[in-house]
Amino acid sequence: MPSPASPSAVRVVLVRTLSEGNVGATARAMLNMGLRDLVLVDPRIEDKVPVRWMAHGAAEVIDRCTTVSSLEEAVADCTVVVATTARRRRWRSWPLLDPPEAAKLLAGCTPESPGCLVFGPEDKGLSNEDLARCTHIARIPTSDAHTSLNLAQAVLLMSYELFQQTTPPAEKRKQRQPADASQIDGAVLQLADLLERVNYFRGRSRMLVETTARQMLSKTSLTRDEIGLLRGGLRKLSWGLDNPDRVNPAREED
Repeated sequence: MPSPASPSAVRVVLVRTLSEGNVGATARAMLNMGLRDLVLVDPRIEDKVPVRWMAHGAAEVIDRCTTVSSLEEAVADCTVVVATTARRRRWRSWPLLDPPEAAKLLAGCTPESPGCLVFGPEDKGLSNEDLARCTHIARIPTSDAHTSLNLAQAVLLMSYELFQQTTPPAEKRKQRQPADASQIDGAVLQLADLLERVNYFRGRSRMLVETTARQMLSKTSLTRDEIGLLRGGLRKLSWGLDNPDRVNPAREED
């Protein structure tokens, strides 16, 4: 499976982009997820200063960015071309993919058979003519109250899904061992003995208190280290009852 760090495996194509800031923010989002190949199709931007300002830390993406006049040129060598849309629509009988499904398709691309994610202009999105150049269509689910996503946000979300598909899972931390029944029983017994010493069970059932404490500790999914800390604290309290003078030594007279 190719890594998205390969600059020619998957590219991001922005069509008729209107905002310099969105281009820069897109570059930054891409690099966050290991993508470096950015293509602008007929951009409507004039001032490149905001592009670099918004691409903080991602100058390499801007430096290698190319500009072409048509989407046809941008995707000519691609085998998988995923168009993104904010609207619920179908195209040429293709099902509307969600981001993980689109990412799974793109994850199979290679530098020799690249793929790309295509994003339309901020105001209108991709036209039907643009969609005709794509092989698949995807939509990021959003609340019906506000379906419009910022361009760079959409790039980040789609790129993240691709990153998840193409990046080996990080080595998991060593799992802490859960406390077993004998450790929990030991803590309950310690607690009950301590409560016995302060006459807590006067008018109460020790068995009922132990049962309740055992159920309470079992619900918390304590680890061995955590139950050990609890039992250590109970031991210290018991010692304190046996040695009150050492816990609070009397102050010597001046």
